[in-house]
Amino acid sequence: MAGLLFVALLRAAPDSACAFRLTTPLPGAVIQGAVCTLAVSACSTISSVNFKARFLAAAGVPDSLLVGSITRPPFIVLWNISALPNQLMGDLTLYAEGLDRGGALHSLARQGVFLAHNPALTPRAAASYAIRPPRSGMIPGDLSVGRPSATIPFCKSSVFWNEQELIVVCAILDSANIVQRGDSESCGIQIMIDPSLGRAPFPSDNIYAFFISLTGHARQIFSTPDFNSGGGFTVYNNTVPSSNRCVCTHNGSATHLEFHIPAKTFGAAIPDSFGFNVALILPSKAASPSWSGAEGAHLMCPLLWGKLALTPRPLLRADLWLWLLSYLCGGGLFAIVIIIRKKRRHASSRSVNESLQNLKNQFEHLKTIVGASVTQRSFSINQLSSLSSIPPSRINYLFKRFARLSFPIYLNHARIEIAKERLRSTHASEASIADTCGFTSVTEMEKMFSKYCRITPFKFRKEHQIG
Repeated sequence: MAGLLFVALLRAAPDSACAFRLTTPLPGAVIQGAVCTLAVSACSTISSVNFKARFLAAAGVPDSLLVGSITRPPFIVLWNISALPNQLMGDLTLYAEGLDRGGALHSLARQGVFLAHNPALTPRAAASYAIRPPRSGMIPGDLSVGRPSATIPFCKSSVFWNEQELIVVCAILDSANIVQRGDSESCGIQIMIDPSLGRAPFPSDNIYAFFISLTGHARQIFSTPDFNSGGGFTVYNNTVPSSNRCVCTHNGSATHLEFHIPAKTFGAAIPDSFGFNVALILPSKAASPSWSGAEGAHLMCPLLWGKLALTPRPLLRADLWLWLLSYLCGGGLFAIVIIIRKKRRHASSRSVNESLQNLKNQFEHLKTIVGASVTQRSFSINQLSSLSSIPPSRINYLFKRFARLSFPIYLNHARIEIAKERLRSTHASEASIADTCGFTSVTEMEKMFSKYCRITPFKFRKEHQIG
């Protein structure tokens, strides 16, 4: 229905030379704060603009509202989105309707804008080290998919790793009905991996997705997001046969799938931690549950996937060595070794979480210092290193990991945001604003605006100044 409304609005736009553009937010924008700014640029004949939104409310019910009505330039509205659920994978469509002095209606629509202001509660698990996966009856099942039911299959999954590959093992229980109906080829499991833990609200070409049918046929899924010039957003999925090793066995009413992903798939080695999800793909009319809880149109949304961390490689790689030690040294030593192994596993899992939290705390500390010093012209990574007692190389690593920007680019963005606010809300000269925002000159400020915002400070003020 949203698609029909989108097309209808495009057709409603009059054939006019009047420039009417939705300038904010841009396609692909991810809004992580509680306020979303909507803005249009329009010719002088536009007298008023209505901003509207169509979105998915709680429980996935489509809803719409009038965000605001502006009766004079600048046509800007600040939309408080704190009460809305996240809008991912094309859930949100924005509309702008401008009325000119001749009574003609100018309409615009934009998809491909994402609201990610609510923290995503996602599960975590560990991938155990193993040279070969356990037998079908010994799967730990620490990544369960769905719930045991008399009518819907239930999947127990576990992930293992070694230096050569990542191994995903699934036991699909009560799958006999699907096999008997002849749905084995269209049903199975879907494995999704985000090596960079980017947690984007839509899939892209830097993720890996595989579908393995109940017959053991594996296909790789390539996703390509498309932000078209007409304001629409679509994710195109293309599937091709996968050459990865896959083992499929049927045992009574259960199906056992074992899928191997070579380490070279990820480049140099398997990442220490990565985004992960596994889903049970059922016949089209049934819900397809996943480990992270995402389903339907959101199944391929990396923001909703869980996180897997590799457990350290054990000192003793095979239980055979433990039996040998037990034979040579007695059962007491064997029991001690078993206890040590269990404690090492528990400690390693805890240390992974603690080390990540320490990194986040360091990054938040750096952000606080940058926020207090960003307007100083002489502020640099060396000064930040001196204030925080963190080496410059580690500072760059933290900003690239958590802000996805190098420190110099992050600093420029921070200064630009302060300059934007002052250009919008004050009548101070550009030279004064450049000086108080940490730029060395007006020329540098203009250069940064052109590089990162594709607009000059003068034009930004002309289009966005309030009052």
